Order: sequence, then structure tokens, then C-alpha cells
Amino acid sequence: ITFSPISDLTTEYYQISSAQVELLLNFGEMIYIPATLPMLFLAKKGLRYVMFFAVSLELFACLLRCIPSLFESKLIRSHGADNDIGIALIYIAQILNAICGPMFQATPTLLSQTWFGDGERTISTSIGCLAANLGSAVGFLMGPNLVNTPDQMGRIIYLHALLSFVPFILTIVYFPNSPKYPPSVSYLRVLEDKQSAGPSAFLKDLKTGIMNKELLLVALFGGFFCGVYNGWSGIISDIVNPYGYSDTDAGWFGFASTIGTIVGGMLSGYVADKYFQKRFKNLLVIFLVFGSLFFMWFALSIPSPFWSEELLPQSFLTLLIAVTGAGFFLGCTNPLFIEFGVELTYPIPETASTVLITLCNNIGTMSFLFIPPEKNQVMTATMFIIVVITTIINMVAVIT
Repeated sequence: ITFSPISDLTTEYYQISSAQVELLLNFGEMIYIPATLPMLFLAKKGLRYVMFFAVSLELFACLLRCIPSLFESKLIRSHGADNDIGIALIYIAQILNAICGPMFQATPTLLSQTWFGDGERTISTSIGCLAANLGSAVGFLMGPNLVNTPDQMGRIIYLHALLSFVPFILTIVYFPNSPKYPPSVSYLRVLEDKQSAGPSAFLKDLKTGIMNKELLLVALFGGFFCGVYNGWSGIISDIVNPYGYSDTDAGWFGFASTIGTIVGGMLSGYVADKYFQKRFKNLLVIFLVFGSLFFMWFALSIPSPFWSEELLPQSFLTLLIAVTGAGFFLGCTNPLFIEFGVELTYPIPETASTVLITLCNNIGTMSFLFIPPEKNQVMTATMFIIVVITTIINMVAVIT
């Protein structure tokens, strides 16, 4: 989310096109697929191995991204081969950062099963899944407020590098691979998986998950749906700018939507653990219905390919409430879909089902981000249609 909230300043600073700025964001989804299988093998070794590799690679990527700004006159302000080197370093750094994606996104369920009991797993998974959303929420405000001119781009680049030291140091100091005593019976399965670690074992687990029709349904209408919503909220500035809202206004829309997602996900994890164990589908339908209503409010407040003028009164406050409500209720579904997938595929390792769901999530985000920015009306209309279809499918599908 580094460059998207300040895309215009990024194009001017690095002397690249807006399409190249979108590519920097798309690397996360494009690299996710080839980086998934190595992550699965690493996860067999244990959480500490995954985290140490991920935070080390992320730190290196952030430091690499600083080089063009440190040598700005040589690698950015120049023209020709030197400028190409500066841009190439940014691309490489973004790709390396994207490789970390599966390691952070697909391991919350492994963390939950390793460290928490059965009545605590969903809320634990919620925290792990939504931590990245908190970073996105801060990013929506950080960029526009720290960088007001192209010359200030170094501020956010250096700050990100500094922040990447924190998880690296904490992981080095203390990140045990597992607790001393098993928190649940299901954790014994994790110990068995470690003993059978190897390429053939995790490929077999992945194949078993793919052959599970109910998991594929959850991945398609859960993971893909959440990915599309992430893509829509990530480019909300392109959606609202044509209606007189500034990048700062768009930053607040993105921040409110993401905070709503975080609060909703945390709340849904608690409610699911407390009152809806083994009944995730009922809770998912409730959240999807209310999420659809709030997103409908937003969609009807701006023009679309189906209506030339807004059908509901529009203001900064009304749009802010609509995106916050949509983010809250749609955010409630993200950890539930992941935990639902784990339940459907037990006793295969939870990382196999989580990878399939998050893989569909990233495909959804990537496909949505390829819609040209000038097609802003199509973006919201497409998202609205997907929300409605997902809600209907989850209501009528038979998943046990």
C-alpha cells in the first residue's frame, strides 16, 4: 500500500507511468502463486522458520528500496541507464516483499492450532489475518500526510525500512517454534505433520484440499470475494476522485473501511468462538446480508453503468458511513471463511486449506486491479454484483 495512496507523486518522483505504479501493487498478487509451494514446505518445519525467513527478506527488501532515494541524483533524477537501474531496484524490492505474502497470510491458522485451544482459535486467526489490514489502514493515512511533494518520497521509504527492523529484532530475540505443552488435541496433528515433512507430503496435502469440493466452494466464493473487496478498497481514490473528493478524502475512506474490516474481523472471531462453533455458515450469511446492504448504499450514491446519476444523496459523511459499514460486515467474513476451510479439510494440515483460500483471495485482488482507473464506475458496479452473488450462493449452498 506504499505507493497507491500517493500514485500521482510516485509517478512524478520515479518518472514512471501510472500503469507502472499499479504494477508495484500487483506484484503482491502476481508473486503469491509461485511463492506458495516453497512456503508450504517451510511451514512444515515450524513457525519460527517461516517467520525468520519472512522478516529477514522483508527487511532486505525495504533496505533495497532505500538505495534509489539515497542516491537520488544518480538513480532517479538522471535519465537513461542509471534511471533504469533505480527503477529496477524498486521492482526487485517489491518482488522480494511480495514473496513474503504467503508466509504472513497463510500461517495464522497454523499459529492458532500450535498455540491456542479450540475455543480460542477463531479469534486468534482473526488477529493474524487482520494484522495486514491494520498496516493498510495506517498506509492510507501515512502516505498522503507524510508525502506532500515528490521530493518528500524518501520520508515514507525510510520510515518503512525503519519499521521493518521491529519484527526482525523481535523474531531474533524471542519467537519459539512451539509451546512447551500442547494446547489442544489438534496440536498433536501438527507434530505428526512435522515428522512427515517433505515435498511429497505437502503436495499430497494440497491435492487433497483441491479435491475437496466444499473447500473449493469456500475458496471461490469466500477467498475470491474477499480479494476483490481488497482490490476495490485499495484503489478507492480512483473511484471517488471523479466526484470531487481529494486524495486525502479517499485516504479517510480507505482508512475507515479498513478499520471497519479489522474491528469486524475481531468481533466475528469472538462471536464465532463463543456462540457459533461448528455453525460458521449461519454467521457468514448474516454478515454478508448486512455487508451487501451497506455496499448497496455506497453503490447507489455514485453513478454506474446502469444509472447515469446517483440514486441516493451523496456527501463525504454518507460515503464514509457506507464504506465503514461495508468494511465492518464484509471484514467479519474473512477469518470465518479461513477457519471454515480448516474445519472442512481436517485432518490435513491447516496451511493447505488456508493457502488455497488466500490464493483465490490474491487472484481476486489482482483481477480487479487490472480494471483501468478511468473505468471507476465499472469497479463499484462489479464489486456490488460480486457481493450480491456471494451472498446468494452462501445462502443456498449446502456446506456441512
